[in-house]
Amino acid sequence: MMVANRSAFGALLFLFSFLFVSTIPSYAQDPDPDDFADIDNMFSDLLDAQYFTKAEEKGYAYFGPPTGLKLKIRHQGKYAFMNIDGSIAGTFYDFVVDFKNGFAGVSRNKKWGFVDMNGEEIVQPRYDMADDFYGGLARVILNGKFGYVDDKGNEITPMVYEYAGNFSDGYAWVKKNDEWVILDKKGKEIKSLKVDGVKAFSDGVAVVSKSGKEGLVDAAGKALTRIKYDRIYSFRNNMLALVKTEKKLWGFIDKRGEEVIRPEYEDAFSFEEGLARIKKDGKWGYIDSTGKLMIAPQFDYVFDFDKKTGIAIAARNMEYLFIDRTGKPVSNFRWMVKNNALDEPDYIEPVFSKGIAIVSNGASLYRIQSNGLGAKPLPYPVAGNYHNGLAVVGDGKKYGFIDMNGQIAIPLKYDEVSVFDNDVALVEEGNTKKFIDRSGNVVGVMPSTIEKSSAVIKHNRVAVKSGGKWGYMDASGELVIPCQFEEASNFAEELAMVKKDGKYGFITDKGRLAIPFAFSDAGPFYNGFAAVKLQSGWGFIDKTGRLRIPARFNFPGKFYDNEIELEVASGKNSLFPVKARLNKRSMPVLEED
Repeated sequence: MMVANRSAFGALLFLFSFLFVSTIPSYAQDPDPDDFADIDNMFSDLLDAQYFTKAEEKGYAYFGPPTGLKLKIRHQGKYAFMNIDGSIAGTFYDFVVDFKNGFAGVSRNKKWGFVDMNGEEIVQPRYDMADDFYGGLARVILNGKFGYVDDKGNEITPMVYEYAGNFSDGYAWVKKNDEWVILDKKGKEIKSLKVDGVKAFSDGVAVVSKSGKEGLVDAAGKALTRIKYDRIYSFRNNMLALVKTEKKLWGFIDKRGEEVIRPEYEDAFSFEEGLARIKKDGKWGYIDSTGKLMIAPQFDYVFDFDKKTGIAIAARNMEYLFIDRTGKPVSNFRWMVKNNALDEPDYIEPVFSKGIAIVSNGASLYRIQSNGLGAKPLPYPVAGNYHNGLAVVGDGKKYGFIDMNGQIAIPLKYDEVSVFDNDVALVEEGNTKKFIDRSGNVVGVMPSTIEKSSAVIKHNRVAVKSGGKWGYMDASGELVIPCQFEEASNFAEELAMVKKDGKYGFITDKGRLAIPFAFSDAGPFYNGFAAVKLQSGWGFIDKTGRLRIPARFNFPGKFYDNEIELEVASGKNSLFPVKARLNKRSMPVLEED
């Protein structure tokens, strides 16, 4: 059976791809969520710059962007929050974390507390660990036990729980004496359940599991279904949840636990735009929220309908086509379904940018629109996805760029090209690497003394190798960070991972050492955190270099939706189970916390 992105954490645990420099060009890009200039972002950048300028005047190291109109700064080894006028909100601490929901965690003498937006302590640092505030309450840990504090600093529960989840819809799960207990926001225990696992409450119901099966309970702990399903997925806007039975059939339940759409399908996906994809007798179609068949199963595969165009992409007889909500083709255009390494159909949705994508139909490439109309052939055998309004194209020998209308923007005369970053791309012509702007004008040239370079430019920096060592060059061709490193990665989130004397650390785009060379292995920053390896295992640091998730895990991973799944290294004692899902405060979380 086919599985594709049913859960945000379906593919969390994997090894890091370390982004080390390579001379092999790649034209695959991630989807562009927002390809156009955003006035709000421009204003935000100007405001951020005021904070940064004031911090530099004061001689503070700073870690941006500001949160809650406060900038996190460091001075003489201590941390604080700075106002836009350069004054300190509150006082200095051993460490501080960003504001969230009006409060920030602060640490002194290895204990944690909270400050409000004025920098005033609402909870003195006395806990071993502390999470963010959610709905006016925050989880805290003391001596290995969980409890909760409110935004006035009061403990609403005793510190007695083996685990405590964040509140959702007014309720939270806590674990005591190996039983899961429903707790309300006053700290009252509603009911204890002898189950193996739980998920966070959503609109008054929660999923519980026992012996590998799942069921549904309400906020009073009353069973709404028997614990019989292989899996219950999240409830969607139409208040239906996808379920999978032990017979491997798929259907939907409502929040009363009733099977409103009987499990009879070989495969299915959650509802999007009022329709759900279902598979019956080996073919795919669509149903509505009453279970009525809207498009009969007739396709080899289907994707969800697009919110803007009302059009979906389907596959039949190894060809893709656009269909409307009745299942009828929108146009006569078709393009080819390719096989994967196992010689099986690999159904992949095109990457649209501003409603335009490039697809392959055998030896021919086409420029298509997301409404299914106006497909036009491209006179090139090679092309990449659109990125910032331009797409790489090639004739098999040379590469250039086309604009959103399919017209040549930069002639095909380069042996290698990268995508544009901050309106600059790295290209190679003959034996010379150059930097060009979006008009194709040369803005910099890489000297012949450079032995090797990365394939892309990031944050106006490209990693280069000379004399057997790596450094960084800017888009003008000037060596701005001397070649001194054994390894160097592309910049990611304003920092680059480099290796020196056998250890990994991180530098800024000015070459300043931001995080010391202290790690036997490391990964690039992603969503504000980087995986690092110490003798005890893998952990995570933030951009201050502070170890925020302890180095006790077997493998690194990446944060998705501020959470990560990790496997504890063998023989390590900790608060975490063998496989732990953690948030950025190093606090364990339930699946839907």
